[in-house]
Amino acid sequence: NPIIAGDVFDVPERNSCRLMYDILSNITKPIMAIAGNHDTPLLNNSFISYSSFGILRKQGVLKEIDLDGVEGIDYLNDKELSERLSEIKPTTKVVVVHRFLCDTKLPHMNELGFINNFIRLVPKHVKLLIAGDNHTRFICNVDNRTVLNCGSVHRITAAQVDYSPCYYRVYDDLSIEPVEIDCSNDIISREYIDIEKEKERKLTEYVQHINTMEVQPFSSFSDVIIKKA
Repeated sequence: NPIIAGDVFDVPERNSCRLMYDILSNITKPIMAIAGNHDTPLLNNSFISYSSFGILRKQGVLKEIDLDGVEGIDYLNDKELSERLSEIKPTTKVVVVHRFLCDTKLPHMNELGFINNFIRLVPKHVKLLIAGDNHTRFICNVDNRTVLNCGSVHRITAAQVDYSPCYYRVYDDLSIEPVEIDCSNDIISREYIDIEKEKERKLTEYVQHINTMEVQPFSSFSDVIIKKA
């Protein structure tokens, strides 16, 4: 059964809702999906039923995840998600969430964005965590659990010019087989590629500069200078 780990839409509008309905209703197998932050109006979970995502769910084009041992959680803020994870049934082996997760710790990132921290919220009996939101795909093992971050199913911006989108087959033994999607014929403007690579170069230089700075702690409040705008 196809499962979408959130963000069926980017900016859902009536036209895109109709387009998704026309596409998804032609797929014979039931499509199971959780709502992502882009599917959730005002990032408020109580509004999902009034969204384009909610309309497709009411029409039966998108279904809630209904598989033995698998639970899906629509987009929630960190506090709500933590509470929901604590309520996961003991028979659950696979959990699908929509949360921005990274397999490397980035400067200034939310602590729960680093998978080594987030995995502590997931009950030990859950052996596979499937995540959406982060457009970069990865598979890693943390605390004897497998984490699959799906990534985007196509290149979103020129920054992903070297990105290979894929979907994943997950088998009964929870082994995972990536199946890459050929996008070699897709054209991305050279100008945008150069701009994005220049942005990445400058950002890398800035981060390296910050990392090499020596920060002197304040010895007293008098060391702090407050300026009025």
